[in-house]
Amino acid sequence: MNRRVFWMLITVSLFLMACSTNSSATPATIIGNAEWHLTQLNGTAITTPVVTLQLTDTTIGGQGFCNSYHGPLTVTGNTIKLENLASTRKMCVEDGVMQKEQAYFAALTATTHVALNGTQLQLLDANNTVVLVFDK
Repeated sequence: MNRRVFWMLITVSLFLMACSTNSSATPATIIGNAEWHLTQLNGTAITTPVVTLQLTDTTIGGQGFCNSYHGPLTVTGNTIKLENLASTRKMCVEDGVMQKEQAYFAALTATTHVALNGTQLQLLDANNTVVLVFDK
């Protein structure tokens, strides 16, 4: 393959990667009255129960696998800070529910930034790993 064609292919590939649908979320695009529904937790598809997330200018809240939760929220650009989440303390006896809920809350508190990919809201950790995926 001649060098010119090789470099042209590399350039086109990099351009296409830069134009992908994955974009930074801004406060205006993720905050508001929308209720987001969890579809993935640490790469595992979630269909039931309905786990929700709602964001305002300063708070996060929703329904976990068993308990409702809320807490303070700070969003700057695509950086998000979730600390001091509080939840109700119901004990759900269905098999695995409490473990999923603990994993969900751990993923929420590990979140450092957000991205929008089409209609999906992705929450990412400090390693840039998608830990939670939500749809409207």
